[in-house]
Amino acid sequence: MQPPSPHFQQFWRSCQSGILADVILGSPKSQNCKDFGICRITLELGEPQHACHNRVLAYFRMDPPTSRLLVHFLSCTINTDCAAYFFSKDTFRIDEDYELPPSVAKALGIENSGPNFRIEKGNYPALIDDHFHTVSLRLAQAAGAAAMARRAA
Repeated sequence: MQPPSPHFQQFWRSCQSGILADVILGSPKSQNCKDFGICRITLELGEPQHACHNRVLAYFRMDPPTSRLLVHFLSCTINTDCAAYFFSKDTFRIDEDYELPPSVAKALGIENSGPNFRIEKGNYPALIDDHFHTVSLRLAQAAGAAAMARRAA
């Protein structure tokens, strides 16, 4: 067995430099987080309060050159059905914008950039390997936050 390449080791370290979070995949607007997207992100890791087949772990980090949110879902936490449903054709689909929890924005160091951020809906290419399912997500200020900022100015 060959040792991992230096490029892979750098990628692995970069991924793990993010914040580790518990993620429930699915739409927050549907009952039991069905459909596509991100239903919930929490920084408190632990035993789930109820059985959830859509629960995965991921590292979140900002990509400064693009101002995008990089999400590295740990492949070992994604079951086969979940992978087939949420990462079909190497794509991650988000049907509804998802408001980033303030605790996550703070941990990412973007809370001072504006009051609220949302992950924009869309179809995102996924880079899938043995270790991670990686997506690069667009962030925008939440509509209510932008309107409040304009009124305050």
